[in-house]
Amino acid sequence: MCLILDNNSVHRVLLKQDETELFELKQALLSPKDMSVRIVYGGKLREEYETNADVRRVVATLDKAGRARKIPDNAVDLATQSVVLGNLCKSDDPHIIALALVANVRLLCTQDKMLMDDFTNKEILKTPRGKIYTKSKHTHLLRAACESPKR
Repeated sequence: MCLILDNNSVHRVLLKQDETELFELKQALLSPKDMSVRIVYGGKLREEYETNADVRRVVATLDKAGRARKIPDNAVDLATQSVVLGNLCKSDDPHIIALALVANVRLLCTQDKMLMDDFTNKEILKTPRGKIYTKSKHTHLLRAACESPKR
């Protein structure tokens, strides 16, 4: 698993036809040829996805194709409580940090500046450090986060 799509970006990646800045990400995620790019979701993020019928439908399709993986809600919720109790976040998205910790995913697509600061804070996500995908020139981050290591 390699990528978390924040709720504020999921519609831009999965639903918008004319989104040029995230086109490569959309293409990589939906391409039948490139099976390395996958998303993870769970906990509150799953709930946020489910509020939009179109997002819910596309994520279900990605699930069936092996391109998305649901992390158990209880694991994400428990980790979210720890993040909140630790007073680690400036943003209102401790569930995203918790999901990254539980799923060991360090690439995030978001437009939320405070969440970006939290996700790249070495005190929160130490090893490996969190990285942010916001535009097409960040495609190299997909390769680094999503390709399996050579054996």
